[in-house]
Parts: sequence; structure tokens; C-alpha cells
Amino acid sequence: AVMVDEGRIVWESTPFVDTMVNGAAMVFDATDDPYLTARVKAATKRRNILLNVVDKTAQCDFIVPAILDRSPVMITISTGACAPALARIIRQRLETVLPATMSQLARIARDARQKVADHLHDNVSRQRFWTHFFQRGLQTHSARSICPEDVDLALRQFVPDGSSATVPGGQTLMADVHVDNAFDLPHGIARAIETADIVFHEDHIADDILTLARRDATVIPIGCITLDEHPERKRESISQQSKIFARQGFNIVTLTQPITH
Repeated sequence: AVMVDEGRIVWESTPFVDTMVNGAAMVFDATDDPYLTARVKAATKRRNILLNVVDKTAQCDFIVPAILDRSPVMITISTGACAPALARIIRQRLETVLPATMSQLARIARDARQKVADHLHDNVSRQRFWTHFFQRGLQTHSARSICPEDVDLALRQFVPDGSSATVPGGQTLMADVHVDNAFDLPHGIARAIETADIVFHEDHIADDILTLARRDATVIPIGCITLDEHPERKRESISQQSKIFARQGFNIVTLTQPITH
């Protein structure tokens, strides 16, 4: 009704006739009336027009995915028409994770790409800059809107005194993992894994969780770093190693299992 009031669509309350589809690129049939659907299908087929019959996959020329619109970021979720309701649920969950300000964040990044390239001449520095920038932008979305000046501020912090390739210190996180699958992993830990350069992990951390790491990240079992079996000393050793890497600009995540006494 809102789209009709705004003039974005035209509502015709008259019975269907074949000529209604003239000039259409695609047609959606949501009548749930087999007789009417047969007429619509015949009309579209004669005119080589694509038809989508809602909840009738076998009669569709195309299917429509669930869409999460954070334009210019667009995410589509499709189950191949097997379970449209599941696609909608996935979209709804993603909407709670991906803030509306992602749109503004992407537009700002698009406009600032050349500026960042002029300041940072190597790919590694640019990748780390944008990773840090997007992480901050997504974490602070509830506090305020992102603006173009944030890129200038981030560049000043990332490149002190106008230097063109200075990499700042990285971040470290050591987290106890209480679950055996990525779905139940706390969002903050999952995000840290996804953006880490190096992931240390104890032997029994589930592969499902480790696959969250980027393809170019280094994933290292803790047993390869220290042979000390004492839990506290082992953690201290990994903490010291993490600090060394962090001083070189790497983001480090260490995944451990809770210590039992």
C-alpha cells in the first residue's frame, strides 16, 4: 500500500487479461490460484517473458534470493528454492550483525581509495589500514555515523608524521573457547579470528572454528610453539610470542580451552 501511495507501483484492481503483461521483463504470480496461474503462464510464454510463481518452484523461470541491502554492499542468500523461509531467517540474522552504517562505510572507502593509495604504496600496508578502518567503523556504528574525515584521522594515526609505510602495532587477543562449533562462538571472538593475521590454537579447538580464519592467515598449533605442558606457563609463553608479532603490526588471536583444576 505504501508503494502504491508513493507512486512506485501501479495497482490495477481489474481482472487479469493477457495484455497486462505486454512490455514486461518479468512477471510475478502470487495469486495461489492454479487456474489463473495457468493463464498467466500461457500469456508470458507466448511473449517470452520470465515468470516467477510464488512458492511453486517447478513453475518458475527464475527464483529470487533473499537480499540484504547495504548498498553499495549487496548480499544475496539463496537456498536454490529449497527453503525460502530459511533464506529469510539467514538474512534477518545477518541484519543484526551488519549495521546499516555499512552503506556509508563502503561509500567513504570508495571515495578514499586513491587518497589511501597515495599515502600507502605497498599492498600489505593498504590491506592492514583498511582492515583496521573497517573494524573500527563496524564496532562504533552504534555510537555515531562514519564520515569522510574519519579516513583522514585513521591515516594520521596509521602513518605518523606523513611517513608512507609505517605499520602500527597489532592487536592481541587470548580467548577461552567453550564451544565446539563456529555457530555458537561469541561474535566478538569470531570477528577477531576473521581479521587475525596469525591464529594460535590448542589441539582440541574445532576445525569448524579454525576455518573462520582468512585464507592468507597463518594458523599455528600451540604445540609447535612451546613444549611446556603447564597451562599457565604455556599461556605466558604464547603471550610473549604474540607481543613480538604484534610489535611488527600483526593481529594475533590465541584460542585456548578453559583451564581445569
